[in-house]
Amino acid sequence: MGDSRYFSHSPTGIGSKPRTISGIHPAHLDMIPADRPPKVPSDALLQTARQAAVLVLLYPDEFQVLHTVFIRRAPDGGVHSGQIALPGGKLEDGESYWQAALRETEEEIGVDARAIEHVHTLSGVYIPPSNFWVQPFVGRLKEPASFFPDPAEVAEVIPTSLLHIHAWQPTTTRIQRGKSGELYEVPAFVQDQMTIWGATAMMLREFQFWLHQTEIR
Repeated sequence: MGDSRYFSHSPTGIGSKPRTISGIHPAHLDMIPADRPPKVPSDALLQTARQAAVLVLLYPDEFQVLHTVFIRRAPDGGVHSGQIALPGGKLEDGESYWQAALRETEEEIGVDARAIEHVHTLSGVYIPPSNFWVQPFVGRLKEPASFFPDPAEVAEVIPTSLLHIHAWQPTTTRIQRGKSGELYEVPAFVQDQMTIWGATAMMLREFQFWLHQTEIR
């Protein structure tokens, strides 16, 4: 469980000075499972890790209220099958992280990548079980979004207001992790039909920190 001593008791739990570990964004520490102590991957490990990028896509609804979108991964039997995630995926040869985030977002949820503007770059996250280094970005559409998900990759598209995300608090939940079927207690955001944990929760926590410091709502 994330240690609440390192955050204020403001509505978002953000405000006082967080603890720090060199090389890891302080927000990530709140969402790292207790049985996986924070560890900064070595340069050698990162050289062999698979590379991926994801996107926190901001867009206004018809009332000009900013939203983002999560996806539920298709139940394909993979390590992240059925999980809540951000649009994104693996880099192709010659791509930058940003280019991969745009391409994968268009492929997965049908948003025109040419209409997405870069807003912010979040901190990268290493995912040991799949040996991925994932670079998250924040991008923005000027107009309301329409989604056309690829059913082979996306089981559900879940639009979510930033007003709600700004107020979400980390908690703990028990999830089935790996092929053993054993239940583990992990930090998570548990909201309605979504349980967000692991790397996506780490990125989302940092996104909350960033929202707290910006004028975007």
